[in-house]
Amino acid sequence: MKKILIGIILFFVLLVIGTNIFVQTKSDFIIEKVSELLEQNLNAQLKMQELPKISIFPNLSVKAGKASLTSKDYTITFDQASVNISLFKLISGTVQINSVSLDTLNLQYTAPKTTPQHNTKTNKEQNQQTSKNEQTQSIEEIIALIPTDIFIRNSNIFYKDQDQEIQIKNLNAKFEDFGINKNSSTILEGEINYTNKTNAIVFKILSDIDFLLMGSSIEYSINSFNFTPIKGLPITKPIDITAQSAMSFNPIIIENIDGKIKSPFVDLKITGTGNKKEGNITLTGDVYPLATQEFLMPDTIFQNIPKTAQINSALTVAKDKITLKNFELKAHNAIITIQGLYDILKQDLTASLTADHINIHDYLVKETKQTAQTTNKNKKENIPQKTQNTSQKISNPFKLTFNITANANNIAYNDLIIDTIHSKLTGDINNKKQIIHVTPLTITSNKESINATAKIELNPNDLISINYDIPKLTARHWIKAISKQAGLDATINSKGTINFKTSNPIATLNGNGQLNGNTIKIYTKLLPFIANILKASPKIEDSYEFTTLSAPYTIKNGVVSLSNTYVDSPVIYVNTNGIANLNTEYLNLHGNVELRKQYLVFPYTVKGSFNDPSVGIDLGKQLQIIGGGLLHGGQAIGGGLIDGGKTVGGGVVEGGKVLGGGLVKGGKALEKGLNKLFK
Repeated sequence: MKKILIGIILFFVLLVIGTNIFVQTKSDFIIEKVSELLEQNLNAQLKMQELPKISIFPNLSVKAGKASLTSKDYTITFDQASVNISLFKLISGTVQINSVSLDTLNLQYTAPKTTPQHNTKTNKEQNQQTSKNEQTQSIEEIIALIPTDIFIRNSNIFYKDQDQEIQIKNLNAKFEDFGINKNSSTILEGEINYTNKTNAIVFKILSDIDFLLMGSSIEYSINSFNFTPIKGLPITKPIDITAQSAMSFNPIIIENIDGKIKSPFVDLKITGTGNKKEGNITLTGDVYPLATQEFLMPDTIFQNIPKTAQINSALTVAKDKITLKNFELKAHNAIITIQGLYDILKQDLTASLTADHINIHDYLVKETKQTAQTTNKNKKENIPQKTQNTSQKISNPFKLTFNITANANNIAYNDLIIDTIHSKLTGDINNKKQIIHVTPLTITSNKESINATAKIELNPNDLISINYDIPKLTARHWIKAISKQAGLDATINSKGTINFKTSNPIATLNGNGQLNGNTIKIYTKLLPFIANILKASPKIEDSYEFTTLSAPYTIKNGVVSLSNTYVDSPVIYVNTNGIANLNTEYLNLHGNVELRKQYLVFPYTVKGSFNDPSVGIDLGKQLQIIGGGLLHGGQAIGGGLIDGGKTVGGGVVEGGKVLGGGLVKGGKALEKGLNKLFK
């Protein structure tokens, strides 16, 4: 027995000595073969400044100095690397990587431009192949290929494709005791840069997480997760997250969580319980809308955004559905609640939303500090972004259908109180189309309603179409939303259609409609202004009552055309024709104001911008009217003199005929002259 033990010991000694000699003398041969394999399979070239050091016992270990691996698409360099593989597992026919250590790793990868290729395999064949591959490797075998210990020091990783760039600088990571049923931990720190065609974001991450991986579930404790944005995001202060939790992967279910999220914008507590079938999560705490707005839009000041709002929500996650039992947001006196169900298998969302006591005025812009130059710059910067979004193709399959009911009560907008808002939204969104139907939208105030239906077609047409119907509306009541001093008091009804492109709503606005009204009172300074210019003597008040309003309109590319728009009454008649360009905010209107009792007609024009319109008298038309009056007046005067002359005497009669004829002929000559002058 003693000789057998001595023999076994001598065998292992000779084996270790012989293997080390072989490795030291043949390592160049091994590198040569490895290089050939890399060249054949990866089209990559391996270069090393010195031969690696390889040892066999007690584990297979490879240590390498400065080296590089270069291909057409990527380059990998490092100052020092080592890999440790379990020799015992290797002898038994499996591979277990114990540890990987990399110093000053630099990875640069540029994705090649690929053209879509036709896939001849059917979905059934692909699913069968995927299922077969999944069966060949258990999760334990996959985990065995992941190093138990990973050490990365002072490294940089760069990735680039045609849409984006990702760069990780000064990466330091340490994964210890990683594996199934092992208490593991990781410490990760570094700076991450993300850039695409429209954004450039830079932030730092420092994390310390303990975890236990058990088959398809994980228990973890986030000791610290510090997220510090540097560039590209409105957040400039660190965000700290701590949590203790358990999570299953299939499905992803939170079994236990007790943590908090704190930042300049939120202070939330998250808790949860669950089992293998479903998990329940509650989220409570405060959000800070004013602080968020000041970071997101520092140059814009709103009327009265709340400093603090309270959130209280409950969520259940199961294998085939996610249920939002309750989401409640309180700000000022407003309460917003949401409930819903998302079917994961059908990819279908059903939800209801209710809002109470919201003052819209609080969230309107009060003033802005942005200059015209900044605004123009932003407009220019938005152009390529729109082009990019239009041309972007989504390759991954995506599908979502939804049915959302929304109700709101007691919504204030300035002095207007909207009693109820009811809307139902249904949608079908996938890679080829994004269509939302609003059927209907009903807004009610003071027992009067505005009804509308809409079709929002974001993809592929980028078009919003709206049909509206207003059966009866008191203008003075609804104008409170715009101005306390209503310029119009009327009972009106209207129907119409409008549509526009979301990429440029005003310039692409099209539609037509008809506005009718009765018992109208218009408050205006326009008519007294005209009367004063012409030095007219009749008394004209600052308000005018009409019995009828008719305003047909058409909109084409943001230009509103008014044709034969008029208000009418026994006392006064006003008509309007012309255009109002919503895109350039330019007015070009003209029409007549007729004072029927005074037999006076005043042609007018309105030109200029919306903010500073120029109102004037159309002198050309006015002189034509005066000229026409003189013509008819000359004929009347002549006739009167003739009739009078018959009574007075023959001489006077003859004189009257001469005088009348002269006036008539003179009037005709004046008419010809005025027509030539004012045509």
